[in-house]
Amino acid sequence: MTDEYPFLTAYPNCPVCGGDSREESTLDRRDAGFYIRALATQIGITPDVLLALMPLHSCRRCETVWFDPWFTPEAIASVYGYVGGRHRHGWSILNAWASGTPRADLELLPRTWKLLTQALPDISSYAEVNCPFSGLLSHLHELRYPEAKRISIAGKLIQLGGMYRSSALEPEYASESSFAKITGVAPHWIAGGAKAPHPRCFLINEPSGMCWDHSCIHHGASCRALAQDVFFDAPTTFEALRDRGDRISVIGLFNTLDHFPDPMRVLAKAIQSAELVIAELHPVERPDPQHLYNFGNGLVDLLIERGISCVDVTSRLTNNGRLGENRRYLMFSDTMDLSKRLDGSTLD
Repeated sequence: MTDEYPFLTAYPNCPVCGGDSREESTLDRRDAGFYIRALATQIGITPDVLLALMPLHSCRRCETVWFDPWFTPEAIASVYGYVGGRHRHGWSILNAWASGTPRADLELLPRTWKLLTQALPDISSYAEVNCPFSGLLSHLHELRYPEAKRISIAGKLIQLGGMYRSSALEPEYASESSFAKITGVAPHWIAGGAKAPHPRCFLINEPSGMCWDHSCIHHGASCRALAQDVFFDAPTTFEALRDRGDRISVIGLFNTLDHFPDPMRVLAKAIQSAELVIAELHPVERPDPQHLYNFGNGLVDLLIERGISCVDVTSRLTNNGRLGENRRYLMFSDTMDLSKRLDGSTLD
């Protein structure tokens, strides 16, 4: 941005709709959290001074709020790449799920899956984008493997951690004890045939400097290595799905859609790759400066204008705010009228 603040750059247009008509936002931003404090320490500036350099704006078209100036791609990539490279939210959800600790995020998962099956009764495949722990994969694990103990996944974490910390790379560096034995889950590519789990689960890897990736590690194990063959059957990409002509029944974007510099491009990829898409978004109020932007209430109308069926299902899932955390949930489809599909549906 300037020689004095080379870690900031201008974002004059709305990151969601591309509009150039904006006004100063009256919303209160969140205080500096873990990721912003980590970046401020690296820069050598106090978090309060850093936040004061980034005024908040509101899009007159779609009501998205965003910071301008905000961090350069290189600066924010350092946060999610290594300075704050572990997705604390995702790992904390996994820890709560594995230990049976009550958590607001988790109590919504059965309701979310029920609503998805009401919109699309025959779900043969499910995929999440980038984070294997923030969404429905843990709930589907319970449905697919009811006899497997949740806490057993800790055994795989310990095993992987020991492997990755080992200084030796001889053939026997991996324990003779298989991951299937540790977790109580036999991968579909071993079980095969009639024993293959249903629905098939995938993790879609979509690169972004604003999202956690290879450094999302806890106790020496990466989130994706821990989740593979337990929570999801195989990794893939949007491009691989397209090239194979595969279409997923449902794709979930839980706590990830606002971690892309061009979210509408990623959302379009998801909609083109699936019959149904669900996204978990942060509340409009109190934008978090670790994110460039916060989706506004105009997102639904924006998608409808583009010919996409879009329904805000927040009140249904949260029982009008009585369940879960203060999040928003939207469903999208380019093949069905979601309003008609969900008309009269109930979760209680």
